[in-house]
Amino acid sequence: MSDIIASGTGLLLKLNDKYLWVTCHHAWDYFVEKKKEMTSSILRLYTGNCKILNLTGIKPISQNKEKDLVVFDISRFVENDQIGMKNL
Repeated sequence: MSDIIASGTGLLLKLNDKYLWVTCHHAWDYFVEKKKEMTSSILRLYTGNCKILNLTGIKPISQNKEKDLVVFDISRFVENDQIGMKNL
């Protein structure tokens, strides 16, 4: 396993039939910059039930730098039950 160079927190929301991951825009910016320097960098989401998602390549569906928020649709991971939360 490679070294963790940064970590952060986020919020998983279920909104109608969508599962959204919300985190801080400055954290996303940091990842994007690090990815340019270290192309092997990966973005992972660790869930409370010990599941790990590789989100490398995911793109925000909404972002607001001023409010320091970025939102990602992770529904496809939930639909495949890759995070063990399909029945929420």
